[in-house]
Amino acid sequence: LLDTIRRAFLAHGYQLTDRLRVRNVFQAHDWGRSGRLGLEEFSAVLREKCDQHLSDYELELVFNHFADPDLAGVDYEHFAHVLHGDGNLNYLLSPPQQRPEDFTTLEDRLLAVLYDHRSRLAGTLKLREHLFRADPHRKGHVDFLGFLETMQRYDQLRPAGLSDDHLRAVFDFWAVDDTQKLVSEDYVERCRLAHWQMLSKPELDRVLTSLRMQIHDKIGRPTVARVERMLEDNHKCPLELDLMAFTKLVRYLDTQRAVMDIEAELVFNSLVPGRVGTVETKFFVRVLCDDLTFDPLDGLPEDEMMEVLASLSDLLLGRDLRGKAFRRRD
Repeated sequence: LLDTIRRAFLAHGYQLTDRLRVRNVFQAHDWGRSGRLGLEEFSAVLREKCDQHLSDYELELVFNHFADPDLAGVDYEHFAHVLHGDGNLNYLLSPPQQRPEDFTTLEDRLLAVLYDHRSRLAGTLKLREHLFRADPHRKGHVDFLGFLETMQRYDQLRPAGLSDDHLRAVFDFWAVDDTQKLVSEDYVERCRLAHWQMLSKPELDRVLTSLRMQIHDKIGRPTVARVERMLEDNHKCPLELDLMAFTKLVRYLDTQRAVMDIEAELVFNSLVPGRVGTVETKFFVRVLCDDLTFDPLDGLPEDEMMEVLASLSDLLLGRDLRGKAFRRRD
């Protein structure tokens, strides 16, 4: 069954080594961002990709094998690892262990250190850099000593009451059992999604004002045309910015080093239309030049989101917002 699913994803143009992209296929159906999909959502994804090659019974067999003990859902990030089938890391086919409550508290304390807004060492890119340094052979994973070396770079680790034993517990939870290695990129992405935060409107205005003043010192009053010309001449950047490209752009604009990487990340989170999305360069330039009024807002609660989707579905099916049928025109 797994081979059938792998072939289906490959036929749709997905490289199984690109686990982030495969995971995003499942995450698009995870409205609550819980990291898990129930039987109906999980089957819908596989049914779409496998083009009727799997029966409902076979889909349920796959779900039951990888689901939590109570069959509430499948951890789709783990399932993406299974589809990858990395021979070097030998991912287990059993469901990942459940987090005990005390471990969740422990991990929250560690995330608070890794994303401390007051520290220049904080943020996703810094965590990636530190893990990269602990992996001299560039294998993409670290052992416990490398993980410990990474975490000991953070000054607030000990004041937060986190000991080496605590770090060992975190490492053991996320490490691949057979090899006792932690996959660096996967851990970084887990941390980013688990500690997703945005800037408030006053904080966002403070950072943007700092960047505007520095741009003013370079080219005069920042207008969309001037800033776009400056970026075109001196900083070749893509049309859409992921977190790394966005942070590099902020670093280029921030000549006085007044904006920390963690602040750039929080600005990115405030602008991006979803946790795994990108920011259009033109959109950021307009916001930066105060050419576009933008208020960072949290996403809709799940019940409101489902209500909106139900209304849109009714419109597509030929019913108005009051549920009354109407004739659609082509």
